[in-house]
Amino acid sequence: MIKTRSLLPSLIAGAALCCLTAGAQAATITFDDLPFGVYTGTTTEAGFDRAIVGMFVDSGQLEALCCSSGGSLTLTKSGGGLFTFDSIDWLHEYFSGGTSSVTIQGYVGAALIATDVFSTTSTSYATFAAVSLASLAIDRLVVTADRDFTSGGTMDNIVLGTASTVPAPLSLSLVGVGLLGLALQRRSAR
Repeated sequence: MIKTRSLLPSLIAGAALCCLTAGAQAATITFDDLPFGVYTGTTTEAGFDRAIVGMFVDSGQLEALCCSSGGSLTLTKSGGGLFTFDSIDWLHEYFSGGTSSVTIQGYVGAALIATDVFSTTSTSYATFAAVSLASLAIDRLVVTADRDFTSGGTMDNIVLGTASTVPAPLSLSLVGVGLLGLALQRRSAR
């Protein structure tokens, strides 16, 4: 006969193991620390390296330079590693109409994994959640936007998540039940 008291600590430990999940923390890139004006350079914010080429910083917002294409923002995890793109705040700057678009590309190494393109006519920030890039683990995010005299936009609050390699809670639960079953089988064999 199996003694319930001797199994109780094992059951509690197994239940605790089954309930463990990775605490995925989101990082928000805000650009608040950058100086006003045309900016090219690499800095770090919220655990991510920001490589900015030919973009304009104004009040903690990042925008493409007027009448140019090729301005870009490249985000990588400081020290390397995988992450996810979750969302970006984007607005159209011109009251005279037109549409502003931002292109977001996710890479692993040199391979392009997926691209999201968001467009808006709103002159108020709107949050655009990842679509093609949703939940995909990437190691580099490249953001580009063009600007001319009738269209252009401003970005802020790029939210990046932690790509988790920890098994899902259901998988951990199955492992816990399996271990419990082995322990019970071993005890009953005695």
